[in-house]
Amino acid sequence: MRDQIQISLRITAVFFLLWSLAMASEPLATHNLISVGPFDTVTHAMLAGSFLGFAVLLLLGSSDPRDDITGGMAVMMIIYGTVGAFSMAGSHTMPANIYTVVSIIFVLGIGASLIAGQMQEMFSSGAGGKRPAARRAAKKKPARKKVAKKVAKKAKKKAAKKKRR
Repeated sequence: MRDQIQISLRITAVFFLLWSLAMASEPLATHNLISVGPFDTVTHAMLAGSFLGFAVLLLLGSSDPRDDITGGMAVMMIIYGTVGAFSMAGSHTMPANIYTVVSIIFVLGIGASLIAGQMQEMFSSGAGGKRPAARRAAKKKPARKKVAKKVAKKAKKKAAKKKRR
């Protein structure tokens, strides 16, 4: 499962890297793909920069995909896909062309598969919903009983000494 998560994160990083490079190299052409409104260089550059940032974060997260990193990236992709779908279907500010539709479906699919993979890994690990520290504490309970018995023995010895005196 870890290999699948790494591959998914790397493919998605390439996807966001290609979008950011396309937006940086051909801003007017990509603007017509993603927006119906007037061209704004600042907003366009900020979107290209955020896509580049997503790509870097995805590449960094793919080297050692931990649960929190993978979950954060999955939520980011689902939010991005949901906002894009709303912009396309709800507010009609994004044109429905092949590039945007495929991009939204791709991002939503990868986000959902990462969450599903993370859930599968969590349930197959046998953790049963417990954190590792909670499992360690559960193992230490018999040791606490032994300590309690030793303390009780010492208290009995002291009481016996007092009676002898």
